[in-house]
Amino acid sequence: MNEVGHCLPGLPRVDRPTTLVQCLPIHTMYCANRTLLIIGGPFYRPNTALHRTSVLEALLLLFVGIEPNPGPPVKLGFINARSIVRRGPLICDMIVSHDLDVLAVAETWIRDDDPCAIKRDSAPSGYDIVHVPRQSHAGRSRGGGLCVIHRESVRVKPQRTAHYNSFECQLLKLVHADDKTDEYTTMAVIYRPLTTALNVFYNELSSLLDGLGDIIDRNRFVCYGDFNCGSDNQQSVCSDLLTLLDMHGLQRLVVSPTQRPATPAACLILSSAARV
Repeated sequence: MNEVGHCLPGLPRVDRPTTLVQCLPIHTMYCANRTLLIIGGPFYRPNTALHRTSVLEALLLLFVGIEPNPGPPVKLGFINARSIVRRGPLICDMIVSHDLDVLAVAETWIRDDDPCAIKRDSAPSGYDIVHVPRQSHAGRSRGGGLCVIHRESVRVKPQRTAHYNSFECQLLKLVHADDKTDEYTTMAVIYRPLTTALNVFYNELSSLLDGLGDIIDRNRFVCYGDFNCGSDNQQSVCSDLLTLLDMHGLQRLVVSPTQRPATPAACLILSSAARV
């Protein structure tokens, strides 16, 4: 938990940096039906001959439940960059210095018609980048936009999602290339502009989570985002958001301020049964 809410250095000329880093061993957060049995030492192998002791040990192991092989950890980060245009070297330095496997970015200010050189400028060597530009930008103006920068060793599958009026959403499936089970984790990156109504945001966010119910129930869901849902005391998010997350079996892991002035704008959300 000490790493939750760890603030990365803000970008220059950024009025409101929002940063968040969390090391998520995503394959240790979830329980799956696997046959590998580990008891802190060598593998458990019953004797070929049937003995009462070995049979009893095997039954006890099955009853208490065995944790799955944790697999390779994936270190995730999030930042509200307020434009990554012409800031590629700074983003690259942030990823490399913090040894991130995946960095989710809100407010990229990248347009769909920008050249590839601008779109890929923030991806260090050995990384790839997936953009979701804001759909409603007018003319040549910039604003909004989401992206995920990931190591090439982390396989990413973009997922289709509905269009929401109150927030931007990027939905992806992630899995480490060394994971032989090929069990993907779904990650949502969300940015809610301050100009959108909170009641509309809560309704649309609930609709998104309803559609991901099966994934949440399997503890295969993680969400990063800037929700802009601070409460009156400026040290916590709005109670309505916490109630909504609880209704969907989710928990918020970031409780410390993540931006200046000190408000917890950035959120890291996981299934309530997930372990970090």
